[in-house]
Amino acid sequence: MLHRIFLAINIPEPLRQEMLSFKERLPEIPCKWTLPENLHFTLVFLGNTSDKELEEVLLLAKGAGASHKKFSIALSQIQYGSSRNVPRMVWAVGNTPKEFMSLQKGLEKVFSASTILHFTPEKRPYSLHLTLARLNEFELQTMEQDELPIINEEVAWEVPANSFEIMESKLKKGGAEYTVIQSFSLS
Repeated sequence: MLHRIFLAINIPEPLRQEMLSFKERLPEIPCKWTLPENLHFTLVFLGNTSDKELEEVLLLAKGAGASHKKFSIALSQIQYGSSRNVPRMVWAVGNTPKEFMSLQKGLEKVFSASTILHFTPEKRPYSLHLTLARLNEFELQTMEQDELPIINEEVAWEVPANSFEIMESKLKKGGAEYTVIQSFSLS
């Protein structure tokens, strides 16, 4: 059986609700807001993973997590992503903590070295972001570029990173449904 797997740092309650309260302040944006339970920072996307590969991921992730300390992620702004010229999402962004990059690169390194996994690290530089909403492409095509409301909201959100999770994503008609397979505490 294949599983669509990624590793993530999930957003705790009640911060999720505060983050998604922006939809009331931005009702004119043609988008679908992320479900509160789906808010996360992706560390590594593995994609289709067999049962045997998933066992390897669990083993390798446990070792990688034990060597990383807890940290926090500061988000400072809500904006369009991936660019204002071709927006696809509404993002919360901030500076990427060195601890986050160390964890992310450490996971990539152990997964790349595995003889069981077929993992290739992402070539693009990592861009820390939290997807709050996905824009409706059909509605965007019917709008003039200057009709899209400007988003440049400042926020001061501090997200604790005490653990990371191995997640399974199941694509459904209404959107992706995420399930935590296992959580690993950071030291």
